[in-house]
Amino acid sequence: MVFPLMRLKRYLAFTLVVGGFLLESVSAQSDPATSSKHVLAPAPAIPTVTLNINEAMALFLEKNLDLLMTKYGIDNAKGIAITAKLFPNPVFSLFGAAAFTQGQTFKGTGAITPQLQQMFLLAGKRGYRMESAEYGIKVAEAAFSDAIRQLTLTLKDTYYQVQLASRRLELAKENQERFHRILTIGELRFKKGFIAEVDLIRLRLQAVDFGAQVINFTQESQTALNDLRLLLALPPETAVVLTTDLAYRRVTPDISRLRTEAIERRPDLQARRFDLSQQQANLKLAKAFRYPDPLIGGNFTMQGPQGEPINNSTGST
Repeated sequence: MVFPLMRLKRYLAFTLVVGGFLLESVSAQSDPATSSKHVLAPAPAIPTVTLNINEAMALFLEKNLDLLMTKYGIDNAKGIAITAKLFPNPVFSLFGAAAFTQGQTFKGTGAITPQLQQMFLLAGKRGYRMESAEYGIKVAEAAFSDAIRQLTLTLKDTYYQVQLASRRLELAKENQERFHRILTIGELRFKKGFIAEVDLIRLRLQAVDFGAQVINFTQESQTALNDLRLLLALPPETAVVLTTDLAYRRVTPDISRLRTEAIERRPDLQARRFDLSQQQANLKLAKAFRYPDPLIGGNFTMQGPQGEPINNSTGST
């Protein structure tokens, strides 16, 4: 009888200790001053952005850095065109200016010779430079249009990829739910002996496959959403709601007409043609450099009171 009595004492001691802990926890929960310390702060609201395809396009074109850089290329080309229209600056030089140093004036110098020179461009160099600059503007504008075209296609593809992934995820969840009901019925039939255990195992394996499909489509949907957030420069925690439906429209294209329109209207092909014309103008300019440009100028020498007595004279170069 010793061992049962010792076990009973240990059991009673353990019950008292556990009861004390439970009473302390209940009193702490009932005390408003103590329970208020453990109240969690409300979770911050998740920002939500609702966009249709046009709103997404406007937001994308406004914040895209590649597009802004291409747009600044047009201003750079226009600046080059303005510079190409300029004539060479005249050159003014003054000989004998060192005599004015150390407090001396014109009265204490020997002679001063101011000289003015002007370069004249021959062989149409200025015209070829202007022609090349004008084609450079057209190349930059066509490159900007092509950047808009490519980025627009990228955004539309990503926008509809998000919707496609969402549709696939919804369909996978519906299939999983339906097959779960089939699996439940199969388990009931197995318990009643209407199907063999092999058939039940097959149903369970198919259920695992449907669960794997849900996981894969969930990852695909999240990846597409992250790509869209990256294109639109949105924070990663932003919830994006797309309102433009993914509609299928059957189109029977005319290949010959599309080929003709692509050759005539595609901005990347236009940029290549303008670039070819610009290089041809640069070739003409390079050939014109075979002819030297004359530098014409004049000078006038003034005699001061000091130095050898000479008369004021003029000259040309």
